[in-house]
Amino acid sequence: MQKIAIYTIDYLPERERLMPWRTVAEVAKYLHGQGHDVTILNGYSDATEIKDFVTGKVPVKGIRHSYPTLVDVVRDMEISTVAVPVTWRDGLKDWSAFKKTNCKKVAYFAGGVYRVQDALKLWRGSSLGISKPYLLESIVPKYVLTRKLADAGFTEVVGLTPYTAERVVQHPPLKVSYILPGKDAFEALPEDMAILRKYNLEGKKFLLYTGAPSPVRGSEWLLQAVGRIQAADFQLVMLMRTDVGSDFQRFEQKLKQLKHPERVVIVCEKLTREQLKAFFSHAYAMVLPFIVIPSEIPLTYYEALSCGTPVVTFSNGGTTQYLKGLSLARKSVEELARKMAELWTDTSLRKYLSQEAIACMSGHPNWLEVGCQWEQMLIDYEISDN
Repeated sequence: MQKIAIYTIDYLPERERLMPWRTVAEVAKYLHGQGHDVTILNGYSDATEIKDFVTGKVPVKGIRHSYPTLVDVVRDMEISTVAVPVTWRDGLKDWSAFKKTNCKKVAYFAGGVYRVQDALKLWRGSSLGISKPYLLESIVPKYVLTRKLADAGFTEVVGLTPYTAERVVQHPPLKVSYILPGKDAFEALPEDMAILRKYNLEGKKFLLYTGAPSPVRGSEWLLQAVGRIQAADFQLVMLMRTDVGSDFQRFEQKLKQLKHPERVVIVCEKLTREQLKAFFSHAYAMVLPFIVIPSEIPLTYYEALSCGTPVVTFSNGGTTQYLKGLSLARKSVEELARKMAELWTDTSLRKYLSQEAIACMSGHPNWLEVGCQWEQMLIDYEISDN
């Protein structure tokens, strides 16, 4: 039996359905189901109390986030294969600790490829602290990371989209592949229509946003765009996540500045999957105006598109390169407003995008298929001595 460790950072039980932790959890569960001895090693990056817990039947072992600590744990546990998350800016870090273990080492990208102009737009609309990681991601030369990984004994890098993997390929010498995040059967869920009736939305035409009030997600840009739309019957519903650390103050200030606040319905209650299905299925379109996408691919895209609901969004690396059924706007408030207004009045365009969305999602792998791909990538070697 091979012992596998998948490393992740700041994983909490309530984040299991969010990327990139969803991929980590689903892959670990699949490997456990195939009889492998698998552990999720969870690095805590700040002063938060380190805790152990279980996801499915897979143990999640908390450790302090540092590469030397991770390597010591891997050696003590006699791990055969370890998968470690990477970002482009990690090329600035010291990877030499990994030379102390001879187990198979695989790196995986939880995020994607970022453009400096997008990071600068995020900075102008928020703060340097929020945009700094993406600025570094965009300006650190890509070859710095791949050379350090190779020197530390990593043999393979996995991207979660073809686009990200293609960027890695341009900077050898590592073996590179991509494995998309899986799709569950969201479109097959029953719909709890009572939630639409509660907000007087049953049978109504509306666009839908879901997520935290984060500058990264473009929620403030979206409110500004709503103010530019002329259609008198325009309606936006915003399902607002109340994540730990979510800051509603700036968002509420922007909301108060709207000329027609009655056009926006805010839903802050915690919704069931069946209630979400009702919103996603009956929305005229989804609006996901990410300035940058922290983790590929946000599963909200899958859920909306699998219901045949088109998505108005900005072009963002591997996510929007891969998906279909999208109305892509150039990254500005004006263009977001224009694309929303265009789709709102063009039912033929909406029908075309809906058909594209369903076709794309019907051929997308589920989590079992994704788990199998990860297994083939991780378990394809002669075990080395640790």
